Amino acid sequence: MAETDEALSYLTTGNDYFDVGHYNEAIAEYKKATEISPDYVDAYYNWGLALQNQNLYSEAISQYRKAIELEPGYALAYYRWGNALFDQKLYSEAIGQYQKATELNPDNAFAYYFWGLALHNQKLYPEAIEKYLKFIEKKPDYADAYYSWGNALFYQKLYSEAIGQYQKATELNPD
Repeated sequence: MAETDEALSYLTTGNDYFDVGHYNEAIAEYKKATEISPDYVDAYYNWGLALQNQNLYSEAISQYRKAIELEPGYALAYYRWGNALFDQKLYSEAIGQYQKATELNPDNAFAYYFWGLALHNQKLYPEAIEKYLKFIEKKPDYADAYYSWGNALFYQKLYSEAIGQYQKATELNPD
C-alpha cells in the first residue's frame, strides 16, 4: 500500500494548510508523508501544487515528475506540469505535457483549453482553435473559451467570425 495511516494523516493536515493558503506548512506535511511512505503519489502531487502556488515552478515540476515516476498514468500530474511550464511561458514544452495529459485522460477539458492557449501564444491559431473546440465539446458554457477562439480568429483577420465568438462569450458571461 502506498500510504500508511500516519502518512495519510500528514497528507490530510497538509491539505488543510493548503486550503487556507499556508503553502509552506502544507509542504512540510507532504514531505513528512513521503518520508514515511516514499511511494505516496498523492503527497508528491499535492506538494507540487503547493510549490506551484508559490510560483516555484522548477521545484513543482520535480514533485510532479516524482508522482509520474510512481504512477506513469497520472494524467493530472502531466496537466499540472504543463501549467507550470505555461506559467513560465515555456509553451512548446507545455504542449507536450498537455498532449500526454489528454492521451491519458481525454475528459480533462482544461488540458485542451490550456493546450489551445499555448498554441495561441505561439501564433498557431488554427491549431489553437482545434483545441478550443475540443474543450467546448466538454464545457460548452465556458465563456473564456469562446473569447479565446474569437481572439484566434481575429488574429487571422477573420473579423466577422471573431465577432460571433465574442458575442457567444458575452451571452455566457455578460460581465
